[in-house]
Amino acid sequence: MKMQFFQIPTHDANGADGLNRFLAGRRILSVDRHFVADGANSFWAIAVMWLPGADNRDAGKKETRVDYKQVLSEADFRVFAQLRDVRKSLADSLKVPAYAVFSNQQLASLVLKRVVNLTQMQTIEGVGKGRCRDYGEPMLAVLREHFDASHETDEQGDPT
Repeated sequence: MKMQFFQIPTHDANGADGLNRFLAGRRILSVDRHFVADGANSFWAIAVMWLPGADNRDAGKKETRVDYKQVLSEADFRVFAQLRDVRKSLADSLKVPAYAVFSNQQLASLVLKRVVNLTQMQTIEGVGKGRCRDYGEPMLAVLREHFDASHETDEQGDPT
């Protein structure tokens, strides 16, 4: 896994072009963005985690499968594997495919971002309020066990 960093000035109308070209050609694991307010010098700071060797620029090329055992640390992979087991149980009980609950990429992002509440979960690409409501709590139980065992939350899973 590699990281690439971008700074996009708010006053530059074409500032995101380089970022968009970069994103279009790679297998992206996660994108973190933060706004840095500094008057006329304000900018977006963006960190992109991507998988080297998984170049998807060729339209006819079959998408490269990600081996999360290679991408994640050993400890993170154990959490990822537990999340896959929970996802499979949920999918089986609802009679839906596992990817309809969460994709592998979303599970990996939950682990990499150390998500412990629903607000953080919604920052993951493709995870909205509905998915959080329907599947969030069983996933958060695993994540909290590993990343924040003493973390207390209210009914919505947000920090108290």
